[in-house]
Amino acid sequence: MGDSVLRESDWRALTVSPRKRELFVEDLYFRETWEDLVRVAGERAAETLGPLAMLAFKPDGVVGRRMRRTLSFVEEEGFELVGFERVRYNRHSMRELWRWDWNLYTTDRLALSSLMHSATDTFLLLLRDTAHTGVTPGTVRLADLKGSVLHPWGPRHLRSVLRAPNKVIKFCHVADEPADLVRELGILLDRESRRELLRGAGEADADKVSAALLEEVGRLEAATVEHGFDIDETLERLTGEGRLPKDAEARIREVMAGGPRMSFDELAATMPPATDGLALWDFVLVASWVTPLEREGHVGLLPAPTAADWQGRHAPGTG
Repeated sequence: MGDSVLRESDWRALTVSPRKRELFVEDLYFRETWEDLVRVAGERAAETLGPLAMLAFKPDGVVGRRMRRTLSFVEEEGFELVGFERVRYNRHSMRELWRWDWNLYTTDRLALSSLMHSATDTFLLLLRDTAHTGVTPGTVRLADLKGSVLHPWGPRHLRSVLRAPNKVIKFCHVADEPADLVRELGILLDRESRRELLRGAGEADADKVSAALLEEVGRLEAATVEHGFDIDETLERLTGEGRLPKDAEARIREVMAGGPRMSFDELAATMPPATDGLALWDFVLVASWVTPLEREGHVGLLPAPTAADWQGRHAPGTG
């Protein structure tokens, strides 16, 4: 048997982006996971994705102790947990996950992201939107609730609830559309894990799954250092411990006040990054404030569609 052919109705259920459709039809991770989904759900594969959403904690979400708060938020917003897997990013998976954003970001940010994303295990959550009506997919509603890096976060956005300190330390990631959920499961999980997760989603007892996740969260947190991600407290502690010279602290605060940014290598020469523990996260936090993050004149190659885009498709006269 060859690959399953996606019908027009499948693509309409997966994305509102013609460009994403062009890219994903040839994407290895998308193709593999779509076959898994067809194996599990058959002709109803695309329909099955409608209420589902995916949230993956970043290592800073583990170290910053934001996992329980996030789970409470999504449950209060009408999402129930139907499955989870313990995962670990590496330098390759984090590049693939955000493949169409890296053209916007600097190589300094790439070095920083490689360091922070490979630092610890974390969890991938599969959620079901209990408010799903068949118009806006669960992925899209959750992405809107999370808050976009392109717009200010409101008090009810997850980014605000989690008190994300900046646009690097954001604690979690969500799939933007059903098509992204399919592709990203292919990046983060192997074949058997994907199929098991998808099979279990339809009959999961959300309360039992949540209880199991919280037990695993407790185990992971017990084995992982905690960091508050407060930049002022961190700089004062580093200077007080003699790990950061006062002139270096002054240079960092100059950057934070709008002065010229420091390259990753410049910061590393002043404050060598550790490989683990609190010192690693001290470096990550400082770097997230002072290194150049974006390349001028560049934009992401696949802007994320919003709920309004999906609702517009169903407006009278749009077909």
